[in-house]
Amino acid sequence: STSGASTSRRQGVDRAVELNHVNEHNNNSDDFSHRSGLNCARDFHERQQTPRLLLPTPIICHYCRAKLFHGETRNFCCNGGKIVLPEVPVPSELYNLFTDQSAEAGRQGVYAFRAHGTMYHKIGTLLPSPGTRPRYIQMFIYDTEHEIENRLLENNGLDRGLVEKIKHILDVHNPFVQNYGNLLNEMIYLIIETQKLKFIRTHQQDIRAELYQGLQDCLNGGEDDAGNVGRRTILPSSFVGSPRDMYQRYQDAMSVVQKFGKPDLFITMTCNPSWEEIQNELKPRQTPQDRPDLLTRIFRAKFEELKKDIYTKGVLGKVVAHVHVIEFQKRGLPHAHILVILDENDKLNTPDDYDHIVRAEIPDKNDEPMLYEAVMRHMIHGPCGEMNVNAPCMKNGTCKKNYPKPFAPCTIQGTDSYPIYRRRDDNRSISLDRNCDVVVDNGWVVPYNPWLLLNFQRISDVLSDERNSRTMLTEFFRVYNEGQEPNQYLYSEFPKYYRWMSNEKVWQKRRSQQKVIGRDICYITNEGERFYLRILLNHVRGPKSFDDLLTVNNLHYPTFKQAAEKRGFLEEDDSIRQCLSEARAVRMPSALRRLFATILLYCQPTGVRQLWEENYPYMIEDYPSSSSTNNVLILNKLLHEINSILLQHKRSLKEFDLPQIAEDYQDLRSISSLIEDELSIPIPLDDLNAVSKLNPDQLRHLIPSSMRS
Repeated sequence: STSGASTSRRQGVDRAVELNHVNEHNNNSDDFSHRSGLNCARDFHERQQTPRLLLPTPIICHYCRAKLFHGETRNFCCNGGKIVLPEVPVPSELYNLFTDQSAEAGRQGVYAFRAHGTMYHKIGTLLPSPGTRPRYIQMFIYDTEHEIENRLLENNGLDRGLVEKIKHILDVHNPFVQNYGNLLNEMIYLIIETQKLKFIRTHQQDIRAELYQGLQDCLNGGEDDAGNVGRRTILPSSFVGSPRDMYQRYQDAMSVVQKFGKPDLFITMTCNPSWEEIQNELKPRQTPQDRPDLLTRIFRAKFEELKKDIYTKGVLGKVVAHVHVIEFQKRGLPHAHILVILDENDKLNTPDDYDHIVRAEIPDKNDEPMLYEAVMRHMIHGPCGEMNVNAPCMKNGTCKKNYPKPFAPCTIQGTDSYPIYRRRDDNRSISLDRNCDVVVDNGWVVPYNPWLLLNFQRISDVLSDERNSRTMLTEFFRVYNEGQEPNQYLYSEFPKYYRWMSNEKVWQKRRSQQKVIGRDICYITNEGERFYLRILLNHVRGPKSFDDLLTVNNLHYPTFKQAAEKRGFLEEDDSIRQCLSEARAVRMPSALRRLFATILLYCQPTGVRQLWEENYPYMIEDYPSSSSTNNVLILNKLLHEINSILLQHKRSLKEFDLPQIAEDYQDLRSISSLIEDELSIPIPLDDLNAVSKLNPDQLRHLIPSSMRS
């Protein structure tokens, strides 16, 4: 078990959904079993003799005879006899090849082949190229008399008798091979994930893909247009593992941090292939790597017990909130990462508190022999470095995990908010093998909790259906519009008292006492009205409709931003007004125009029309005839220039409380912008009068004949 005291913290937001995996816990010591109790994993010593966790004996389904491990219901296999799969007889010849211990069968058996994603069967052309032997599909239809010889040429180590036996088994028992030469059907591998992706790709309109723009902006960061590359397919948050799914899970976790504070413990649990429950289920000559299904099911059962110990029984302290994620290593072993937030009375506030839970030293073999064996077997990093330069953790000649760690006489709080655990230099060098080729000390120990280690041995608008016009927000309005709820809740508070039924598209009042946290989808300021709608939902209690949100003091406003301003939810920023005031004194009008557009894009100012009235005269000072501020042509020219800057960032004047460009202004512009800029430069009167002083030759060379008076 690896545990750490983490003080990292990120700001979270509220979202109106139920967090099934995040709960508050009210622990009761009377509910604890004999195996564990509150804080029993603190200051643990082996002499306390806590037994190692062994899962109960699997039960047998009396319908399909499948084994069901701890925590698996009878619906896991055949759904109580409702699902019956036809038996596929195994040819005796094939069974003998797998179980035969003779040299012919290779003695090693067949290694499990794990695939991920879409699989393709390479069939090649119907006829071989000139000068080449038949391969792939050609073996079945071209020169079949020499099929065995052609197969043997693929690998010098193939046994002819074994190849002939396998070919005979396929020809006699495999229906696909029997029909392959006539039908020439390409084998189709039906992968569940592929079918999900195909459905999503062909139902983009049904899942309202265009409504995900807000989440896309948050995910892509600086990318202005993600649709520039290829054909875009939107993966909704319901597709597990998609960017939006991961983003929403991240926001859920941040909501927990916002309510309960930063995590106190970071715990990793890794599947141990040597677990007794796994070894007992392996067939003769099988290895754990041959049974990824078994590894996953046993790991899940153990993980559920770990969660009970930590969350419910409070072996590390009373838990108020938690989140976890399960991942798979490259070699196929599952592992879980858990973040735990402890009750205020059980928090780790000092280095001494860390020592009560975490160790980073090799135990004394005589004092704690079982813990010593567990640490040496499971909690030693590597070896890497000079002892193994090819270790997976090595990068550019050094260990990415920074092992071996430096010795430390006591635990101290690190500069990066993580503690530096006690690793005393006790002059012990312990060999990991009989030949003493690999010697380790306390610097190689991965931090662990003794109790957990001994217990677990390595913790370390979709369709035409009327329901599709309903959303969580519109149904939230309906509850108050129909007078179903007397209490005035905020949208983010609503999931505490109501549960969203996704199939019926309705809010249902909660019957249980389960405590949940709600949050809204995060929108950034440059998303315009969606951002201001979120502000209103976070402050207005019990709204009945969108119009209700837009109405303030019996006055209906056209935008959510204006409604938020009138409700006093947006504060005026004097720094913006001061910035423009200083710029008017020292900047050219062209720079002032660019600054005004930049403020509109990135600062989300309030009182935009007032800012416009204050700065409009200064932004047109370099325009011809700029002394007349009421000139319609000048006004439209200024608006057009600011709008051009906004359009470069996919915004426009229509989004702001500003005058709009006249519809016929397009006809007034007959020269290019470069010439227009040159002509807009004011010419001093003395320069204009100097023209009359030019002699005839100067006039002839400098002024075209068409312009001479």
